[in-house]
Amino acid sequence: MNLQLQDAPLPARRIPAWEQALLDLARASSERQLGLAVVGEPADLVGRYQRIANAGIQAGRTGSDRPSDPLLVRRLTGGCGYRVDAGAWVVLMALPRLEELAAVGAAPLTVPKLLNRYVRPFLSGLNHIGARSFYPGRDRLRAGEGLLAMLSFHLEAEGPVLLELLVNAARGSLELEPMADRLGIPRACWPELRPLVCFEQIGAGSASLASFAAAVGHHLKRAHGIELIPADPMDPERLPAPLAPPLEEPACQGCRGTWSTGQLGELWIGARVEGGRLSAFHLRGAFLGAPSTLDAVERSLVGSTLDCAELLGRLEVAGGAGPLLGLGAHQPLVDTIVRASRAGLS
Repeated sequence: MNLQLQDAPLPARRIPAWEQALLDLARASSERQLGLAVVGEPADLVGRYQRIANAGIQAGRTGSDRPSDPLLVRRLTGGCGYRVDAGAWVVLMALPRLEELAAVGAAPLTVPKLLNRYVRPFLSGLNHIGARSFYPGRDRLRAGEGLLAMLSFHLEAEGPVLLELLVNAARGSLELEPMADRLGIPRACWPELRPLVCFEQIGAGSASLASFAAAVGHHLKRAHGIELIPADPMDPERLPAPLAPPLEEPACQGCRGTWSTGQLGELWIGARVEGGRLSAFHLRGAFLGAPSTLDAVERSLVGSTLDCAELLGRLEVAGGAGPLLGLGAHQPLVDTIVRASRAGLS
C-alpha cells in the first residue's frame, strides 16, 4: 500500500481535490493508497448528498453567511457536514475496488460491512498512540462518552472505494453543530450528538501523525501482510478540481421538499406530482452509499402512484443490491415520501 504522508498542512478547501486524486490513483495503478495530513485552514465540508437549503450560494458561500464563516466545500464522500480547522487529521484510504484488505481480487465486501472492516487499521493506530477509542457503528468513533472522529466513504459502481476519517486531534479542530444552521437544516431534524473530545482531553496530546502512520502500518502488516511503501506527497494546490456535485443542484429546483431525521442526520425528500404520480423525486441528506444506488432509487420511484405498498416495493428493489446507509427503515421513509408528494400537490 502506497503511503502519502503530507509534510505540510493541507488547506481544508483542497480536501475534496485530494480525495479525488487518491481515488484516481487507485483506479489507474490498481494499487491501494493511504493518505494522511494535518488540516491547515478552516472549511465547512458538506457531505456529498446533503441538501443546502439556504439560498444565494456563490463562490462557495451562502447569502446568510456571517463574515466569520469559512469556505463552504462539498466532499466526494457522503454523510453529514463537518466544520474543520487547523490541527484536525484527515485520513484517506483508496482501494481499487470494494475488496477485502487481505488480498486484491478477494470477494467484494457488502456495503453494510464496509466501515466496520476498513476502520480497524485506523482504530488500532489511534489506540496505539494513546487515543483510546472504539467504533460503536455507523459513521463515528467514540472515546469515552465523547466523539473523537467521523467516518464517511465514496463508492463507485464496479470501481474504487474511498474511506475518509476526520479526527478531532486538536481542540476545536472538528465541529458538527455549526453546520445545521449554515445549511438551513431544521433543528428538529438534526440528531442529538455526543460532545466532541480531542487528544488532549483523552491523554494523547503529544501524538503525532507520523506515529499514527507507523501504528497503522504495523496493524496492516500484522493483520493482512500489507507493507506501507512511502510515496512522494502531492502538491494540493496543483491538484485538479474534484468531481463532486455542485453546491447548488438545479435538478432539485421546483420540487416541494419535506425534512425528516435519518440514522446519521437529516433527510430531505423533494417530489413533484402530476396526474397522481411522481413526475420527479429527489433524495438528499446525511447518508452513505454509491451514487449509482441513489440514482437507481430516484429513477425507480418516478412514475409511482402515492400508494404506500407500491412505493415500498419499488424502494426495496432499487436499494437492495447496494443499500444507502443511514436512511433507516423503509416504511418511515415511504411515509415521508407521501408527505413530500402531498406538499407538491398543494
